[in-house]
Amino acid sequence: GGVDTCFLAEDALGRIWTNTTGSLVWYGDNDWGLLGEEEGLPHGGANVLLVDREGSLWAGGDGVHRLLGRFLWTGYTRRQGLPAHIVWSIARSRDGLLWAGTSGGLAVGDGKKWKLVPGTSQRQFTAFAEDPKGNLWCGPDTDPGEPARLFVHKAGTAGVEEIHPAGLQPGDSVWAMAWDPRGFLWVGAGFGLFRLAEKGGVWSATAEYIPGWPKGPGQVFCVSVGADGGVWVAAVEGL
Repeated sequence: GGVDTCFLAEDALGRIWTNTTGSLVWYGDNDWGLLGEEEGLPHGGANVLLVDREGSLWAGGDGVHRLLGRFLWTGYTRRQGLPAHIVWSIARSRDGLLWAGTSGGLAVGDGKKWKLVPGTSQRQFTAFAEDPKGNLWCGPDTDPGEPARLFVHKAGTAGVEEIHPAGLQPGDSVWAMAWDPRGFLWVGAGFGLFRLAEKGGVWSATAEYIPGWPKGPGQVFCVSVGADGGVWVAAVEGL
């Protein structure tokens, strides 16, 4: 306990990983283990976990870290080009590039060196979702009173485009995103769950209320779409 948000990730060996205060815990079929600073994980543990398409486990916290063999880690910080040390989100796009949402901007890299994505400096990014066309949607943290927005990095371009969907409230930060098979973008935000759709080049957000949960704003931390198109939501009210 003690972390604001917990993540679960399954690696190529079928082990389940989760973050705790200052460390990571993994669980196998018949054993488990705890990894911390002695194994190369930085002080403070991890804010986010990712298992990419190659089966590599990545952790974001004080920098970006990749699990090597025998439970040892290699890390990347501002020395390797990250715009800030603190990392809140990680993604790997279909073209093989790595993305890190830091407290000082969006970074893209090849796993060895990183660079700041133009147009994202001094903004914190907390969520990613890649659409069917290979465009990467990025969810930022938003200051109180600031218009809610999303950033889109279109495949093959260098910078980002800002999207201001009608229906998202000013000051609402995005914590999770996922695409469903129908082409809707589901957004978990500080003020609840939203379904985004595009019509005539204009994006709009519709608030969705979960049966059995009280209506009204409630922070949504995680959103996942299953193989059958069902939407799973983790929020302050439950799962």
